[in-house]
Amino acid sequence: MTDSALKISDFIRPDCIFLDVDLPDKEAVLRFLAEQSRDRGLVADADKLFAGFKAREESMSTGVGSGLAFPHTLTDERDESAVLIVRLSRGLDYGSLDDKEVNVVFAVLIPESNQTQHLQILARVSRMCRKSEFSRAVSLAGDPQSLKTAIENIEQDFCGCAYQSKPPRKHELGTGF
Repeated sequence: MTDSALKISDFIRPDCIFLDVDLPDKEAVLRFLAEQSRDRGLVADADKLFAGFKAREESMSTGVGSGLAFPHTLTDERDESAVLIVRLSRGLDYGSLDDKEVNVVFAVLIPESNQTQHLQILARVSRMCRKSEFSRAVSLAGDPQSLKTAIENIEQDFCGCAYQSKPPRKHELGTGF
């Protein structure tokens, strides 16, 4: 799957979107993500997933700024990436690059068998998060399905405009055509 064809919404299930979650700190966020991943059948070992999230955070915070964090870790329990979204009920100190509190968390579970895909996912999430429509959708979503639908719509607009390819011109096709 190329970056232009990759859609975040393909990796998000409504039952993996959590709105207005009250958690006290970053460690609780990471534990919540690991336990919810287990409870939703994404992985069997929540402790191992938590340890992976925590190790990644210890190397460098995934709080990227503007109220966003992108924790991610490898897992040998998945063949395909999975994305969880948590909208926190209040901002948390996350050790973000801009020293601002985090209020939206995108967690990515990365299969050990396809480690390059997470770079595509993180790049796509980062671009999508810069769109004002996305911030509004996250803030206003009343339920998980409405947020997933909003993300699908934003991606459709995003992909339809930014990645619309033009057919090659005759002289670009080379000889023999």
